[in-house]
Amino acid sequence: MDEIITNNRQSLLIEVENNLEKYDNRKDLNRAFAVGIRVTTSLLGAAVAVLLGWKYESKPLEWMTNLALVFGASISVMNSIDTFFSFSSRWTHYKGICTQLIFLKKDIKNELVGKETLSLYKTRLDDIITEAKKGEIEFHNKRR
Repeated sequence: MDEIITNNRQSLLIEVENNLEKYDNRKDLNRAFAVGIRVTTSLLGAAVAVLLGWKYESKPLEWMTNLALVFGASISVMNSIDTFFSFSSRWTHYKGICTQLIFLKKDIKNELVGKETLSLYKTRLDDIITEAKKGEIEFHNKRR
């Protein structure tokens, strides 16, 4: 009986670890997009201000004004993409899921696990995954 519980415990830990890896990758990807868009739009905004204010021999250079126009339009497009895909919200959502999975993994590893507690941990894992999927469905429904 102890061997069965140990095997089930190991299987559950593997399942938790696989889900943790999956959601950690999603968290990292959305974080990269969220931070990348924020940094890029900030830099482009600063460049627009510099390009529009730069003068050579007391008059603005036409190519700088045109470049500032392109940068300004790029900022609008990037902000629209960020709004549409909700990278920051997804990052936060997946970070919360990962935190819950990390605590679950620690609990399974650190506590004495019997048949009943193993069942409770499996239910807890199922609830976390259900919550994750529900959040993903909400993100998809917002885009419709």
